[in-house]
Amino acid sequence: QISINTDDIDLAGDIIQSMASFLAIEDLQVEADFPAYFEELRKVLVKVDEHHAVNQRLTADMAEHSNLIRSMLVQAEDARLLGDMKNMKTRYSELYDLNRDLINQYKIRCNNHTELLNNLKAVNQAIQRAGRLRVGKPKTQVISACRDAIRSNNFNTLFRIMRVGTASS
Repeated sequence: QISINTDDIDLAGDIIQSMASFLAIEDLQVEADFPAYFEELRKVLVKVDEHHAVNQRLTADMAEHSNLIRSMLVQAEDARLLGDMKNMKTRYSELYDLNRDLINQYKIRCNNHTELLNNLKAVNQAIQRAGRLRVGKPKTQVISACRDAIRSNNFNTLFRIMRVGTASS
């Protein structure tokens, strides 16, 4: 039994991989706790959830705006055909405003998507780091179990797997 005391998960992973390689260890299960790192990861996971919620809201808003645009376009063309220039100008002005709002929402959605991708990359890196703390079959099991925990949105299980290598207590 060996104990490595460090706050750096990358350093711990490098040491474990080097020792396993040097000692020709094929399978190695490890218990590891990095409270500060796990707290940062928890914050990233909360941000991922927030970005998903924002994306859903923006998608719904965009669909609503699209329906309004269709309706206003029909009203503007009807006014044009009837020779009601005042109403036509009003509708086209409203269309212009709605279009500007859609463009702004698109920019917000793009920024949200970029931040979401960055956070998802950080989560994936955390899973890879947890895997580097193990060797052989336990490594692949940890990575697979972590991804399953993420898919099921079970963060407590995710942290337990990263700590002890399995989902069971």
